[in-house]
Amino acid sequence: MANPRNRLTDIDMPLYEYVCRKCSHEFAVAMTINEHDKKRVQCPQCNSTEVARTLQPFYAKTSKKS
Repeated sequence: MANPRNRLTDIDMPLYEYVCRKCSHEFAVAMTINEHDKKRVQCPQCNSTEVARTLQPFYAKTSKKS
């Protein structure tokens, strides 16, 4: 049987969380730092580009075992 894993922790790119100023929809987008600097994020619900990043706690995933 496959081991169920959290799909958000399986992402190797940073996960940026946003809230739409137009419809108040909260959503997350996984993208590289370069994409984040260049990409214009759209709300997946109403397609508005009036979005604001939300500050969320994060954890660092490293390859070294402690």
